[in-house]
Amino acid sequence: MKKLLYYEEQLEKEKSKNVFYLLKKNIKCGRIFDFEVVSNCMSPLLKTGDKISIRNIAPDALRRGDIIVYKMGDHLRVHRYIYKIQKNDNFTKLVTKPDAIPHFNKYLITSEELFGKVILIKKSYIEINLESPFWKINNSLLSLISYLQVYIVRFCYFIKRFFWGDRNLYFTSLIRKFIIFSLSVFLKFIIFTPLLISRLKYQNKYLQS
Repeated sequence: MKKLLYYEEQLEKEKSKNVFYLLKKNIKCGRIFDFEVVSNCMSPLLKTGDKISIRNIAPDALRRGDIIVYKMGDHLRVHRYIYKIQKNDNFTKLVTKPDAIPHFNKYLITSEELFGKVILIKKSYIEINLESPFWKINNSLLSLISYLQVYIVRFCYFIKRFFWGDRNLYFTSLIRKFIIFSLSVFLKFIIFTPLLISRLKYQNKYLQS
């Protein structure tokens, strides 16, 4: 019975490998694919049920703040690209971060795991073209804020450990939570503002037509 289950698991893994291989091959050939978002880790820009369109892109062509899709295990994930680590001439790893979490992903992405860049977000009430100059600038700004968010949180942890060590003091925990909350609110404000502008433009265009 155990052997049968093992072979079934191996068969499923092989099938998923073939699916990912064919998908990446088609994306590299220039085809654009649509996916549905199934988590809120990139909230508020991306929420469960939103549709995204991705196209092929080389790691060297990525701009800070681009939203990328990559393979991790047997799943595809969508996160914001922050910066890359150049190990040597032929080996690059990408650092990403979800908008809803104040930490970088521990998992570093290789060029083989990168599937593409998100170029279009389709919500129930609007379509957002991430290739427009407006959103390119906005995504670069979001990347900078995300970067600062992570290091401010790390600095808070450092100050706490430096003065109070590993003791769990109520007021230090309260201050840390307040700082994290304030940074998250600021980040969401930066995202919501262009979303609201894009929605108003879309509504005006719809009314005029």
